[in-house]
Amino acid sequence: AWNNLDTKQASLTTKSLDSISKPQADSSRFQEALENLIKNAIDHVGEDVDITIREIDHGVAIGDNGDGIAENKRDKIFERGFTGGNGTGFGLAIVQEVVDAHGWQLSVGESENGGAEFRIHFSNTE
Repeated sequence: AWNNLDTKQASLTTKSLDSISKPQADSSRFQEALENLIKNAIDHVGEDVDITIREIDHGVAIGDNGDGIAENKRDKIFERGFTGGNGTGFGLAIVQEVVDAHGWQLSVGESENGGAEFRIHFSNTE
């Protein structure tokens, strides 16, 4: 996913991904979801965003070092057409659709660096 995007001056750190149980997934759709989350961080935080992808219990978290997402907007960000900036409002809605189609769970909270963190909890792993 990282190599398919113009990541500008962004940096990527991965933590403990080797120990994640492989989810049963449509790899192209899962890649699309990851690309949308990375692009979202670049678009909303800036070209020099620090992105971390790490293992969580039964899943993966994609976080950044931006300002985060206000709690009162967290329920709305996955709605098609909702945008917190100049985007189309489709990216996070597509992520939600991919997660739902796989029977997984998606949540948003604060990252270890104080920015936004999207957590995908896999319910079907090998």
